[in-house]
Amino acid sequence: MPVRPGQNPATVWRKSRASADSGACVEVAVQKPFVLVRDSAEENNVTLMFSFDQWLDLMERVRKGHSFPG
Repeated sequence: MPVRPGQNPATVWRKSRASADSGACVEVAVQKPFVLVRDSAEENNVTLMFSFDQWLDLMERVRKGHSFPG
């Protein structure tokens, strides 16, 4: 049976050292060829998948303070 992205037990999730201990954090993992993102409080919930190019574009937009449609 195929493993869903982010459900592989070998996947190493990381969160920022600047994150508070409140559990309200975003976790990121690399599972080539993707970057996976999830809410740390919802480990079995939705995992977003980005290509490396998409991830770099997103990080650049965040750094520049761009707003996102919501």
